[in-house]
Amino acid sequence: METPRWNPRLLLLGGLAAAALLMALLYVAGGGRVLSPVPSEATMQGIDRTVKELLVAYGVPEGSVRTRTVKAGQGGFRRVERRATVPWDFVTVQFNRDLNDRLGPFDGRSFATERTRENTVSVHVLAAHTVVQTVLFQLDPSVRRDTSAAVRRPAGE
Repeated sequence: METPRWNPRLLLLGGLAAAALLMALLYVAGGGRVLSPVPSEATMQGIDRTVKELLVAYGVPEGSVRTRTVKAGQGGFRRVERRATVPWDFVTVQFNRDLNDRLGPFDGRSFATERTRENTVSVHVLAAHTVVQTVLFQLDPSVRRDTSAAVRRPAGE
């Protein structure tokens, strides 16, 4: 009598089914929702301070940055959103790289998206798998770089 051979496909199928069952049990045990940790208050404050310091270091005056908080998702989590008008020569790629370097102690990272038609660049700060801050740069040719304040050029200049 011949010993039955196990089909490798059946073994793989059984392993995947067991993994799916385990994931379903963990989902139900978590209250039926995906557990997403919210960053601690100390992390949020550290990230906020880092973003403010870097904006100042890049010559974006504090007075020209509009800040608001936006309700994000469920549970009352609030995300900080900043909007700043910057000159055309503002290097958003360098800002994003420097911000990403400074977010290491907070287990955070940054990434940017660009909308060419609107001349905007959004830099998003991610911590604990959650976007905790967004900095929206509006590129404007009428704004020139000044270390003390954003200065608008008069219309004939």
